[in-house]
Amino acid sequence: MGFKSCKGRGEFCCRHDCIMLFSFSSVDTLYMLLTNLPAFQDFKRFGYNGPQVAASILADHLPDKNARILDFCSGTGMVGEQLKMQQFINIDAIDMSPNSLKVSEEKQVYKTLICSEIGSDPLDIKCYTYDGLVCCGSFVPGHLNQSCFPEMIRIVKPGGIIVISMREEYLWTAKEFQNNQLEEAI
Repeated sequence: MGFKSCKGRGEFCCRHDCIMLFSFSSVDTLYMLLTNLPAFQDFKRFGYNGPQVAASILADHLPDKNARILDFCSGTGMVGEQLKMQQFINIDAIDMSPNSLKVSEEKQVYKTLICSEIGSDPLDIKCYTYDGLVCCGSFVPGHLNQSCFPEMIRIVKPGGIIVISMREEYLWTAKEFQNNQLEEAI
């Protein structure tokens, strides 16, 4: 296995028109806010194209549109919508937020919605279930980190495709990703 960068395809997926700082006592409170505020439901307004880039990269490397795909940390389903636009039809979603999954369900792009914490603990998913996995916008400071790689690898078939889309600057600015920690974990 190796780490492959798709230069020019998504390292800088988001530009900052504004910076918002919030403090919450729980992740659930933050998710509830994000899924209920109209301003946060349309990230395109802020120039965010991570879901399009991630879905496009997966489609470039996985031509079988019947392949089983997992939207890992699916949030409100923006990646799922883009995967559907790429003609994928067997898409599942996993996220820890029931509120986000409710929004995803309304989009009618997923076959199965899985509500589960995501990290180093084993997921209730059989080995080698998926042909591809997409994780977009979840490798951010304080959220996902390389501890979930073994589970990602376990649930994707040998030879399958894993696409992780994140802000390149986090590789240098976030302590959990600095010093090639992601690459070394692979």
